[in-house]
Amino acid sequence: MPLILPPAHAVRLRALAVTSANRIAQLPTVQESGMPDFEVTAWYGIWAPAGTPVPILDKLLVDITSVLRNPEPQQRFKDMVDDI
Repeated sequence: MPLILPPAHAVRLRALAVTSANRIAQLPTVQESGMPDFEVTAWYGIWAPAGTPVPILDKLLVDITSVLRNPEPQQRFKDMVDDI
């Protein structure tokens, strides 16, 4: 969604549907548009080099979890989706 929002807002493209099983804002799903078995979702990951010490991985987990539990970033993610 973050990659598609600027062109959609600039009216350089028109969003037709979302590929997930759930609607986002006023966009229908591809399933609702006539392809009942269609679903594509995305996920994001955070990577560290092989051999990263466990204490560093543990700290990353704690810090990232803390940020994602904060209402401000949660709202920013929600706003990115709702802006479509």
